[in-house]
Amino acid sequence: MASAFERELIRAGLLRPFRRACHTTERILEVAPLVPARGAVAGWAAAYVLGVDVLDGQNPFTMTPLPVPVHLGQNLGRAHPDGVHLVRERLPMVDREVVHGLPVTGQLRTVFDGGRWAPDLVEAVVFVDQMAHALELDLGPLALWCRPGPRWPGITRLRAALALADAGSASPWESRLRMFYMLRARLPRPLVNRPLFDLDGRFLGTPDLFDAAAGLATEFDGKGHRERHQHRDDNIREEKLEVVNLTVCRVDSLDLRQPAPLRERLRARHAQGMRRDRSLDRWTLVEPPWWQRRRRAA
Repeated sequence: MASAFERELIRAGLLRPFRRACHTTERILEVAPLVPARGAVAGWAAAYVLGVDVLDGQNPFTMTPLPVPVHLGQNLGRAHPDGVHLVRERLPMVDREVVHGLPVTGQLRTVFDGGRWAPDLVEAVVFVDQMAHALELDLGPLALWCRPGPRWPGITRLRAALALADAGSASPWESRLRMFYMLRARLPRPLVNRPLFDLDGRFLGTPDLFDAAAGLATEFDGKGHRERHQHRDDNIREEKLEVVNLTVCRVDSLDLRQPAPLRERLRARHAQGMRRDRSLDRWTLVEPPWWQRRRRAA
């Protein structure tokens, strides 16, 4: 399937007959003339070109556009144009590739930069999660990049983000919820998008976050969950989980903007799950044979 960047190149007429390009793609293409011979588009913009559609250069809370990062590969003495952030760090040619004619940082270098440049630890984890999830990246080699010694700006934040990262996270808001769950609510690290089954092998659902000890399924409800049919499906799934003695907690982006009430609610639901009568548990994380066969065939 074509990435968002590829689809907009098609719409823009660079791959097929002309159509109007989206704002994100236009912003990236507009900086191309600023990229020197040994430079590259970097950070979120490189991630978007590489196919990570959710890293689209929008502030998630204000929806204002973020500057497009451009690696110069050296200090050329240029000022920062509006909407562009020029990076004067060294950029080995091995960390650079060309995608659809546009020079961008390679996958691991993009994770390395995006995690370091994030405004805080949570957004660093979001960046690393989504790169690993969308591109099925092995993050192991980044441990060598982050070893003590070189004093890269933001390297301490990236090291912490790699320790917290989980490639199973399917959206930025899931990653933010997991970080709130662990860092603000101080709850144990949950499983991410693990399927649940009843004791007869029937599929129950795949919670965004799951604490097996507490039997607590925590779900992030994005905009799509407000639609009538999706809301109905969510209710049916929640009932299935409660029937097998699981506790369910639903969270949306407004909750994350009100940390104190959400922290108390998550801790209360976790405590409720820890107090449950475990003899009534009728769920399992063990995948039945039919599920294993389907997963292998996918």
